[in-house]
Amino acid sequence: MSDRETNTSAAQADPMPERIPELTARAETAGYVLLRSVRPQPEWKLLDRESGEEVFCTAELNAIEQWLDS
Repeated sequence: MSDRETNTSAAQADPMPERIPELTARAETAGYVLLRSVRPQPEWKLLDRESGEEVFCTAELNAIEQWLDS
């Protein structure tokens, strides 16, 4: 298997790197900031862009997407 095939397979298996910029842009358009913290445990946070207050927090990127869809 070539490096290109390996990289393509890995990218298809884990779409998160491609989704992060998309969801970050969607959050910004909606007036939020998307952040990822790693301590004390990995989690994604949506903050109000103006106040900086936490609006939504989850361990799953899919939940951020669902929240933005609602």
